[in-house]
Amino acid sequence: MITAFRNLTVFIIIILPVPSPVSAQEESSRILFINVHVFDGVNEQRIENANVLVEGQRIAAISTEALDAAGARIIDGDGRTMIPGLIDSHQHVMLASATEPYRAMLYGSIYETAYNAIPQARKMLDMGITSIRDLGGPSIELGRAIDAGYVAGPRILSAGHFVGATSGHGDFAGQRRIGPSEAVDSDANRLLTSGWSILADGADDVRWAARTALANGAGYIKIMAGGGVASLKDPLESVGFSEAEMRAAVEAASDYDTYVAAHAYNDESVMRAIRAGVKDIVHGHLISERTVKAMARNDVWLGSLSNPPGLMEVPFFTDENRRKAREVVDGYDQVMRWAKKHKVNMGFGTDAASLMVDTVLLEFEARSMYFTPYEMLVQATSNNGKLFALARTRNPYRDAPLGVIEVGAWADLLLYDGNPLDDINVVIDYKNTLDLIMKDGVVYKNDL
Repeated sequence: MITAFRNLTVFIIIILPVPSPVSAQEESSRILFINVHVFDGVNEQRIENANVLVEGQRIAAISTEALDAAGARIIDGDGRTMIPGLIDSHQHVMLASATEPYRAMLYGSIYETAYNAIPQARKMLDMGITSIRDLGGPSIELGRAIDAGYVAGPRILSAGHFVGATSGHGDFAGQRRIGPSEAVDSDANRLLTSGWSILADGADDVRWAARTALANGAGYIKIMAGGGVASLKDPLESVGFSEAEMRAAVEAASDYDTYVAAHAYNDESVMRAIRAGVKDIVHGHLISERTVKAMARNDVWLGSLSNPPGLMEVPFFTDENRRKAREVVDGYDQVMRWAKKHKVNMGFGTDAASLMVDTVLLEFEARSMYFTPYEMLVQATSNNGKLFALARTRNPYRDAPLGVIEVGAWADLLLYDGNPLDDINVVIDYKNTLDLIMKDGVVYKNDL
C-alpha cells in the first residue's frame, strides 16, 4: 500500500484576468442568426434557410420561420453552413510547446507549463475546436480559468493524473514507485505533485491513485493499460495492469459516478480492460477483429484511434520510438475498417499534443478513406458529446448537451463558407472557410 505523500500538494494555476477577444460583457444576451443552413450534429440533412436564436449561453430556438428578434443582435449567415463546435476527444494541452515533454514533466515549472498552454488553447479554439477531452496532465485549473472567461480556449474535461504501473507507459524518465522512505525530491513525487502521473502497483494502490486523481478534480480516470510509442521501457506488446488492478480503477471511478479510459494498443490489454468494465479504449491500433467485435458487443468506445501526421518527425524520438510509431501507424487502416464494419462507438480524437497541434484537423483527411464527411462530423460533434456525458456528475458541462444544435444545448456554433457535409476540406481549410466561432454564447471570431 502506498503510504507516503497522501496529503498531495496541489499546485493552483493563478491566471490574472485578461481581455477576451470579445468579452461576455460586450455580447448581447440575445443573438439571432438568420439565413443559415444547419447541421445539427445528428441528422445528415441540413435544416435549410434556418434561423437560430441564442440567449445567454444556450440555444433558445431553431426555426425555418421568422423568430422574435426583439433586443437581439442579428448576424446574417448569408447561406453559410452552421455546425456544432468541434470536439477533440484526445488532447494533452499542457504539453503545448514542449520539445522534450518528459523533461518538462519532471523538471519544468507548472507555471511555465500553464503559460505555454494558454496560446495552445486559443489556437485550438481558432480551429473551431470548442471542447477537448484532455487525457492526462495538469489541465484542470486551466479549464476552470477558461470557463471563468480569464483566457480564451475550448472547454476542457480533464483526466488529471495518468494512472500507470511501474515500467508502464506512465513510468516516465526512471521514476520509481513511491514508498514510505521515498525522497521528497524524487521523480515520482515531482510528477505526482505537479499533476502529471501516479504510479500504482496492486489493486489497493490503483484504487488509491484513482481516488487521488478524482480528489484533485479529474472528470474521469485515465489508466495506462499497455505500452506506448513515446516511452522506451514499455514495449507495445506489454500489458500495464492486471485485470484486478483495472477493475479497482473502474470501481473507484464508478463510486464517483464516472468512468475509466484506457491507453491500450494490443489485444490482451484491451480484453482485460473490457472484462474490467473500462468504457473507452484510447488508441487500439494493434487489436484483432475478434477484439473489435468484443468492443462492439460490450458497448465500449474506440474514442481516439488516430493517425497523427508528423509522428515520425517528433524531435525527441529515438530510433526505437520511431519503430514503435511505424508499427502503430501501420495498424490504423485495418482497425479503422473493422471498427466501421462492426459499428463500434467511434469518437474523434487526435492525440496531437506538443508540437503537432497544427495537424489536428488532418485527422479528418485520414478518416476520409473510411467515413463520409457526415459520419466524421457526427464523430467530432454529437458522438464526442456522448463521451463527455459518460463522466456524468463529474462532467462540468453536464447542465446542457454538447456537440449538437438543439434547443437547450450549449451555444457552441461554427459558420463555414461552404458545406462540409459535401466536402470535409471545408473544415480542414479553416483559415479560409471558418467565418464565425461562438463558444458558450460568446463570439470569438466574426468575419462576416
